[in-house]
This record gives sequence, structure tokens and C-alpha cells, in this order.
Amino acid sequence: MKFLASAIATFGLFTLAPRAIALPSAAQPPIQVSQATTAPDLTLLAKVIQKFLESPRYETNSEIRVNSVAGNTTVQTSATVKTIADQTSKFRSEITFAKPDQPGTKITTLIVSNGKQVWLYRADLKQYQLMTASEFDQFEDSFWLGFSAMIYGQIPPDVRQAIGQNQATSRQIVEAVGLEVKDLQGAPQTVDNRPMYVYRYRDAREGFTFSAYVEPDTAVIQQMQIAGKFEGAEVLIAERILSRTANPAIAPTTFTFTPPPGTKKVKTLAIGPL
Repeated sequence: MKFLASAIATFGLFTLAPRAIALPSAAQPPIQVSQATTAPDLTLLAKVIQKFLESPRYETNSEIRVNSVAGNTTVQTSATVKTIADQTSKFRSEITFAKPDQPGTKITTLIVSNGKQVWLYRADLKQYQLMTASEFDQFEDSFWLGFSAMIYGQIPPDVRQAIGQNQATSRQIVEAVGLEVKDLQGAPQTVDNRPMYVYRYRDAREGFTFSAYVEPDTAVIQQMQIAGKFEGAEVLIAERILSRTANPAIAPTTFTFTPPPGTKKVKTLAIGPL
């Protein structure tokens, strides 16, 4: 889905993280927002960024939903995702889809990166694909990893260090990740009957809107989403973060992949049904 790569290029934050973005879950109804956005709360946003980056490794469990509408045709796809990502751009992700033609049957795609190479493995097809990390950055289906995990793994070390300095102001922390304060909006809002603080950025030229839904009491991101038009379709990609565990225990082989016997290497392999 090249929509994602096109949209990412319009946001300063994602020039540092060339693969991320997310939003609502498949089981959730459309978000109901009670107020309009205004000038953003930079103090809260700085806390969100610091908390988001404070551990050297995270395990994130998410629900991801993709909704595409073109004319009278609507396509909806969803998946549950478990991703372990560390600050050196290594990750391991298990993405599970319901099989469209077989109710109750699941398809799981495994994606593993050692920071330099990325393996995609489909056990149902007995196939795998190998590519470089830079090639995966441009891979059409990479958004299925979850925006939160991908952003986290792509923030450069010098930016992490600057954010961790106690003397940095809220504005400096926000700008350190590439966000332009003038392009941000935010306000306390009621989302699905829950108090949230919602940050938004809209690129008028490209027509994309990125939103982050934050629990104000904990400064924890609950949901992220991007919406816009791509190749004639209205597209929404949403990630609902179910849990995010700091510094999970991992095995020495977590960020490596060995093809099982009988598995065929292929040139291209789809992560999911889209």
C-alpha cells in the first residue's frame, strides 16, 4: 500500500520513522469526538514522547484495521499484531488475519528483522521472502507491523539522547522528533465515552490527517490513525494499542529467522490479503 509511504513523507515525525502509522480496531465502532481541536498541550505531548521512548525494548499487542472506500466499493481488513521492537531497529512481528473464505481459520505472517535484513514468512504457503531493511521501508504492506512499534524502532540515537536530557523544554522535545508545532492541533475530547487528549496534524497539500489519541492521566498513546485519499479511494489505517510492555524478556533467536524445512524462498510475498 503505497498510500502509507506517500503519507509518511508529509509528516516530520515520520521522516525519522519511515514506516509507521495507525488507528481504530476492527471491533470498534467509528470514533465519536465531542469537541473541536485547538492549540496543542505541548507539556503533555512531551511527556507522551518521553514515555514512548523510555525503555530500550517494547512488546506491543495491537488491533489494526484498514478501511478503503472507492465509489460504491468498500474493503475492510483487520488483524491482531504482536510486535517486539528494540531501539536498534530490530523487530519480530506476528500478524494474524482471519481467512476470508474459511470462518474461524486464522493466517499468521511472521516478520523478523535483525536491523539489516528482513524475513517475511507465511507458514500457510510454506514460503518466505528476504529483503534488506531499506527495501522493507518501502514495502507496500509494512504498516501491518503497527505504527507504534515502527516509529519506536526508527527514532535515531541522537534524538533519543536529546529527549532524555532533563533540561530540554517541552517544545524542544516535540521538535526533536521532527514535529512542527505550528502544524499541530490538540484538545481534550471524549472518545467512545472515555476522556482523551487528541493530537492532530493535517497536511492540506497532500490531504492526509494523522491523529494520536492519548490517555491524559498516564500520557500513554491508546490509538493512532491516518486518513486520506489514495489513488481515488478514501483510506483509513488505524492501530488500537491493547498493551505495550517495557523491556520484555527475549530469546537469543528473537531477531533471527531460519526457514523451516520444505519452505520455498520467493521474490515477492504478501503480508496479508490486501
